[in-house]
Amino acid sequence: MDRLLRQCGADIPHERAMDSISLERERGITISSKVTCVSWKDKELNMVDTPGHADFGGEVERVVGMVEGAILVVDAGEGPLAQTKFVLAKALKYGLRPILLLNKVDKPSVSEERCSEVESLVFDLFANLGATEEQLDFPVLYASAKEGWASSEYTKSPPEEAKNMSDLLDTIVRHVTPPAANLDAPFQMLVSMMEKDSFVGRILTGRISSGVLRVGDKVHGLRATDTGVQKIEEGKVVKLIKKKGTSMFSVDSAGAGDIICMAGLATPSIGHTVASTEVMDALPTVELDPPTISMTFGVNDSPLAGKDGTHVNEEHVGLVMEALSHRRGEVVDMGPVPGHAGRTRLSMICPSRGLVGYRSVFFSVTRGTGFMHRAFQSYGKHRGPLGNVRKGVLVSYSSITVL
Repeated sequence: MDRLLRQCGADIPHERAMDSISLERERGITISSKVTCVSWKDKELNMVDTPGHADFGGEVERVVGMVEGAILVVDAGEGPLAQTKFVLAKALKYGLRPILLLNKVDKPSVSEERCSEVESLVFDLFANLGATEEQLDFPVLYASAKEGWASSEYTKSPPEEAKNMSDLLDTIVRHVTPPAANLDAPFQMLVSMMEKDSFVGRILTGRISSGVLRVGDKVHGLRATDTGVQKIEEGKVVKLIKKKGTSMFSVDSAGAGDIICMAGLATPSIGHTVASTEVMDALPTVELDPPTISMTFGVNDSPLAGKDGTHVNEEHVGLVMEALSHRRGEVVDMGPVPGHAGRTRLSMICPSRGLVGYRSVFFSVTRGTGFMHRAFQSYGKHRGPLGNVRKGVLVSYSSITVL
């Protein structure tokens, strides 16, 4: 994102300029989605920076309605990972046509043959996720974000005059279709993001589906229920904010196709529709994935609460496969990691309850050298009780002696 913003003339005060949360900058990851827009040649491009990890999946699902395409960034050395599958599945589900960007091709271990292997792996991933013929016809670009360039042809180092992001921006303009916008229709917008301002209160962000919104317009919030459309609140637009590059500025109006931040309503939230007062139809909402597991937390009120005891020796769980087999895991694929001698990639299907508490075991078994990623696949039948798995601390109704 930094390189794209610089290419379009934005002022970047520091690296990872879109990551405004302190925890994001500290850990080097994106946690919440961010929106902005840039001007490229005679076009204005709306861009949404989303997290890539399944743990923040809601941030991805909420914003897919604001875009018409997606850039799938894959490490050319590692290939597609578990989180790649998760993000790609969301994009394909909502009909987006992704662009494949193979990053870090400047690494010594990345060759043209390796890039071809990764392209094949990504194509297979598209097919397994049910991509359409149109989605399978995705353009491929090669890039080094560290050096600030992208190329439509494989290269380790393009000429100096080509060391920029022009090829990627041109591909976006060619490949991503503009939104179908009707400026003459009444105003409607689906709320995709929400934040709070100490001066104007709740700020609702979304892409305008139809019509024009101006400061001072009367609008109301709508919510779709099982019995019909419910009116939440009516109010007046007190402020409109547009984000461009790394800057924010107030505007007097915005039209269909624009991603805009508006203030004036205190009740509507993500998934609700904001519309002109004469409109009583709510826009379709984005369905979020259901939770994969539920947990109940309570206060420790056992008779032994607050008392010290002696530790019981644990049986050491050997190999990762053995440990996960006790947790009802099944191996679906195993093989070497290209470009990383001595490393093995293991793909398994395991119940969510079987993974509770396993991460610390995994890091202990691999002595901190392993990488673990997980993503929800589907609901399935109960696989029975877990095997030789430490399930937690001893719970007792009376004082006993542990042998």
